[in-house]
Amino acid sequence: MSKLTTVIIAFLLLIGCADKTALSTDIYITNDTKSRLMPLYNGIEAQVVQQKITVNYDNSEHSFIVVLSVSASELTIAMLADFGRLLTATYNGKTISYEKSSFVPDSFPLEYMFNDIQLIIYPLEILEKYLPQNIHVEDSMEGSAKMRSLYNNNKLFALIKYYDNIGEFNNIVRNYSYVIEEI
Repeated sequence: MSKLTTVIIAFLLLIGCADKTALSTDIYITNDTKSRLMPLYNGIEAQVVQQKITVNYDNSEHSFIVVLSVSASELTIAMLADFGRLLTATYNGKTISYEKSSFVPDSFPLEYMFNDIQLIIYPLEILEKYLPQNIHVEDSMEGSAKMRSLYNNNKLFALIKYYDNIGEFNNIVRNYSYVIEEI
């Protein structure tokens, strides 16, 4: 798909969200560590990417097309399925506003999805600045893959692997994972 097509899809998805609902940015980064979504990072390169995300949770697998818009002023995500748009959500550094279809359960954890995005794309020094003190992050290499390991009181709770155009996110404690492929 061309970049122009991606931009047009992103624009149409974003303008369709005039009636939004706001969410709190309080989260439990692990089952016992309360935190908040981190502020937006003003050093991030503005970009719009189209991805296929496969989510594994509770012995089920679901795939979606996602358009992610990242800038210093907001993170916006639009999720699409075969039957249409599932949701559009924006985090502006203070609140999450969203619009979702009736196919998305009320319990869908948007704030945790934004937290995972921050854990994936933010530089190590920003994570260390804003994460609770008992959370430790290490970046390393495994062969040709970059890795990010997240620890709660020295116990691994999440592992992120970055390949050329594929990323893997595995939350060990909450038993879910994503495979993210650029398309």
